[in-house]
Amino acid sequence: MNCSFLGSKERDNETGLDYFGARYYSSTQGRFAGVDKGEPEPADPQSWNRYRYARNNPLYYVDLDGNKDEPAKSQHINQALAADPRLLEVIKASNNFSQRAFEDALLRGDLGGKLNSGSANILRGLAGEAIVADKLSSFVSGLPASYLTISQPGNLSRFGINVSLPDNIAPDIGAALTSGTVNILGIRVEASVTLKHVVADASGRTGPKGLSPDTKFGLIEVKAGFTGKNILDGAGQVARTAAFLKATGLPGVAILAVDKAAFEKLDAGTRAQIYETVNRAGGYIQLFDGLAEQAAKRSRDAIRASR
Repeated sequence: MNCSFLGSKERDNETGLDYFGARYYSSTQGRFAGVDKGEPEPADPQSWNRYRYARNNPLYYVDLDGNKDEPAKSQHINQALAADPRLLEVIKASNNFSQRAFEDALLRGDLGGKLNSGSANILRGLAGEAIVADKLSSFVSGLPASYLTISQPGNLSRFGINVSLPDNIAPDIGAALTSGTVNILGIRVEASVTLKHVVADASGRTGPKGLSPDTKFGLIEVKAGFTGKNILDGAGQVARTAAFLKATGLPGVAILAVDKAAFEKLDAGTRAQIYETVNRAGGYIQLFDGLAEQAAKRSRDAIRASR
């Protein structure tokens, strides 16, 4: 599975470059598109490369504005995060949390307890996104798929579609789905996209859902547990996304990924409301067994390894 994540910097829709303030960054090349305006230091060979990002060592350095490499506050913390590369990618992609924010929260002692408030709650949510990203290979039978995240403001250029998303649509994960007849090394292979454990009606009954071969990507909102209101908010996000896809005729699908136990704990009226909100707009609700518990464990593992 080939994964890449967009950061929280503003992306130019025409060039695909991310604006860092002093210059633009090319995520596909892993380097800046323009030269560093600072003076290279003769005794520091890394400074001779005028296009480098974070001294070509982003686990130990950060470059917040394109002007200056800054050492991480704790190299041990970044080494620990590197042990979970998917979570590290999701943290870097987040609009409301960052690698530096993780460091600061850990050093302040904010990451602990039940992970249900503040920075700890954000980390648990991001861990849930990482778990769903790991599980996305089950979307496609017959072939692996490639996955990307989209951050606000986002566009669909990574899917070969020159369309920007509205400001009120910011999915956690975008999945490029390969389906239909595909030629691999001269062999024709049929690949199909099937969502597992999709809520089928207002009662909460679930089953598999095969998607049209024309479906090229999925835009996914992840809710790893939390409250009924939180899941309702996610349903609203997915409904807006599904309505946008339908109105524009784009070959995508909107999905709400929810912890199974959290969904089942909701009263029947709330479950029906969530289903109707998403289904009416043309989206889907997919339940993930143990998502909240796994997200909490993954968060605590990252915290424990960073100390």
